[in-house]
Parts: sequence; structure tokens; C-alpha cells
Amino acid sequence: MIKINQWEADYLIKNVPTRRLKKASERKKHNGKTYYILCDDADSLKTIAMLRHYIPVKKTIVSTNGKRKEIIVSPVQQLLNDN
Repeated sequence: MIKINQWEADYLIKNVPTRRLKKASERKKHNGKTYYILCDDADSLKTIAMLRHYIPVKKTIVSTNGKRKEIIVSPVQQLLNDN
């Protein structure tokens, strides 16, 4: 699960019809809420990665036989790795 800000949750509620957010708590003084995105919600993860300015990154890995291989790490995978 990935914790998101209030403005990110508002954006998802307004623009992504297939979202699946989990509301964890409500603060009584400020009316703020804590939202989480489930890791299997692809549309919401793509949108949050876009809002947080993640871009595809090329990484070079070395396999066990010594050959180098370039892989492209998607923005969604970077978001999941960071959290």
C-alpha cells in the first residue's frame, strides 16, 4: 500500500473512475484524511507516478554469465520501489 497526500487523493477521486482508495483515518480538527492506494490498482498507480514526475529509466544489469543487459524501469515500478 502506498500512502498519498490529500491533494493527490482529491485528484484521483475527481479524475480516475476505477480507483480503489482506502481511507485510514480522519482528523477531527482539520478535516484531513489519510488515504492509501492498493498495490494492484494499476490506474491509480499510473496517475500517482505521473503526478510525482516519475519517468522511465534505463538501467544496466550484469547477468551471472557476465553479459550486460539494459532494462527499462517503469514509473510505476519506481514508485513501488520507493515506498
